[in-house]
Amino acid sequence: MTSSELQTVAIDLADRSYTIAIRGSLFDNPLSYAQLPKAGVALIVTNTTVGPLYASRLERALSAQFARVYTVQLPDGEAYKTWESLNLIFDALLGHGCDR
Repeated sequence: MTSSELQTVAIDLADRSYTIAIRGSLFDNPLSYAQLPKAGVALIVTNTTVGPLYASRLERALSAQFARVYTVQLPDGEAYKTWESLNLIFDALLGHGCDR
């Protein structure tokens, strides 16, 4: 696979299925975000491992489509996939004036 070849991986979870796109420079391609809902605000949810590597770059890319882009960074690991972490995401959404 070269960086320009798009590959997809289908994740089959019945009614929660989705597709993952894999290709170099997806962050920098506006078409990567074309199917996102139109909104004034975007919230990136990441963790302490992935966030430092990609959050700033994704914020810049999304700022072309969204007026405001925020990031909430959670601790890494399965132990942090909790209601408490979900409440931190809700707090960030409400704190930044996000709505539907």
